[in-house]
Amino acid sequence: MEVLSGSNIFSNNPEKEYATMVSLEHRQRFAQFFTPYPIAKFMANWITSNPNCQTILDPALGLGVFVRAILEDADKRYYIKGYETDSLILDKAKSIIDNQEIQLLNKDYMFNDWGNKYDGIIANPPYLKFHDYSDKNEILKEFHSRLGLVLTGFTNLYTLFLLKSIHQLNEGGRAAYLIPSEFLNSDYGKNVKKYLIKDKSLRKVIIFDFKENVFDDALTTASIFLFENNNKQNAAVEFITIKTIDELYQLKTIPAEDNENLGQK
Repeated sequence: MEVLSGSNIFSNNPEKEYATMVSLEHRQRFAQFFTPYPIAKFMANWITSNPNCQTILDPALGLGVFVRAILEDADKRYYIKGYETDSLILDKAKSIIDNQEIQLLNKDYMFNDWGNKYDGIIANPPYLKFHDYSDKNEILKEFHSRLGLVLTGFTNLYTLFLLKSIHQLNEGGRAAYLIPSEFLNSDYGKNVKKYLIKDKSLRKVIIFDFKENVFDDALTTASIFLFENNNKQNAAVEFITIKTIDELYQLKTIPAEDNENLGQK
């Protein structure tokens, strides 16, 4: 697979350049907090290590760091779809990524794509307060209709992205999400946690205990959630902690906990 030629696109250089072009106010409005490239690469490897992976979704594209990470070492063709609400950053992403198998859409994932399934879903979703959405009631009704979930306006937007993506995984499909883990112990997260326990696709939660500053401020408490939809019954969730990015490839494992104890640490 090909992307536009350019130096260091398989790094965070595009994000650094973009940050000098737009105001902090603009980035905050669209909750643009970027994923360190080594973490994006690790998450991409989880998706593409599935030998049956052909279709991939990034519901919160940004500058396409996950797409770039997937394409860097790709030895097969993938059909990739990305959603992005900010037309400015989407245009920049399109100037970096040029591939006929990649569809980049200037649309809100919350209002689109319910009917499709994917082999891989990967995201660093927006960290926004959902109650600011003008059509939040319509979205909540959709979640209740399709997932049987009763959620409130206090639900964080990133958990809605997560729940919808889990619903869209093909059998055998994998998902990787970079999100805060606090929702597991929050009041609004109770129904979300129940859904995760019932769904049984959550495999690993990788918790960062970094001393160095490798994240934007909004991502300081982020964790990687890895899912696999293989219908495995009563699968334990493995909680893992790492102190450096290098340890992503030599993971330090905490004893796995039962799904019923999810978040009770």
